[in-house]
Amino acid sequence: MNDKMKYIADEIGNYIYENINNDYLESIFYYGFSIEDLIMQVLFIECRFSYLKQAETHPLTYFVDKEIEEKKLDKNIDFDSIRKQRERTIKYSKERFNKISESLSSNINMPDYETKKIFNNQFPSHDYSDFQYWEICNIHDMELVKSIVDRKITTKDFTNNRFNKMSKQYNDYFSNLVNNCNLGENTILNSLKYYTLESKYNFDFVYKLVTRLVKDNIQLNNNHLEAIKALVYTGNTITCVLNNFTKLSQSSYIFEYPLIMQRDRIINSLISDPKSPSVENFIGAYLEANAVVQLIFENDMHIKEWIFKNVELKDMETFFEIFNVFRTFVPNKAWEKSKIRLAKKIYSEISFDYKTINSKNRP
Repeated sequence: MNDKMKYIADEIGNYIYENINNDYLESIFYYGFSIEDLIMQVLFIECRFSYLKQAETHPLTYFVDKEIEEKKLDKNIDFDSIRKQRERTIKYSKERFNKISESLSSNINMPDYETKKIFNNQFPSHDYSDFQYWEICNIHDMELVKSIVDRKITTKDFTNNRFNKMSKQYNDYFSNLVNNCNLGENTILNSLKYYTLESKYNFDFVYKLVTRLVKDNIQLNNNHLEAIKALVYTGNTITCVLNNFTKLSQSSYIFEYPLIMQRDRIINSLISDPKSPSVENFIGAYLEANAVVQLIFENDMHIKEWIFKNVELKDMETFFEIFNVFRTFVPNKAWEKSKIRLAKKIYSEISFDYKTINSKNRP
């Protein structure tokens, strides 16, 4: 991480200590976290924000043309069929986003690909960056994502062979991204891609959990599931005690950019005894740590502006190399029947059920 990024990290640290009660912070650090965890996560989100804000954008037709060229598809392929398929995917994901919004008591940000319309031709369209177009495509192209979103992964009809095929597609894709992370801007883009999927769908985290369960021959129970749900944040907005220890304003918390790497620290203890004080204290500190990160990110406008004006891609690359979100990626997953059965049970609890959302069950 170069001097410019170290300077920003120091500024974030100072901002945290200036605006949040130090005794409160020490209570978080006592149960498994550090100031470095908070600083690095805030800096990650700040860089993400700046990177996406500065990214070049193009109309959907540009990416369809590029897709046909890169995949060396038949030049006579029906261009409109690809475009319409991508548009259906956009509509599909927006509908699910709206379902989530309806179920929560606090607003959340629209998906990154919800951008302004352009009117430079007869048929208005949206402009997208490379990352935004990838977000559109992965819900259709990557079976893991679609299967979790539709909850098909939890059904009896979702066979072990299909599960393994889905896992292989996922592993091959991200193994390739890891191998290309040292190629300039790819370090940033590939890291954002992995973080996006793991923070939303938790595939590697679930694999680590079920692997430990099988290794220790422990039965998955409701206490495990409750602890897991807290760590992947499924459900309602979170009420934190942070509001009592800061002058900054925040009514409720929805963690859109959670600390995913730090969860690995508690896996062994969680599996052994999910109701132990150490696990419960860690989960409490984890929720508060995420609240601190969100609070700082939403209020430190001067840091956002400084990064946007002064930080270049080459600077961000030095940070992402150190941050290394791929530390939590498991490249060679060995899915046995017992692991798949446990994973399906976990996903039945942690995946969002769009079919049951209505005004009656809002928090």
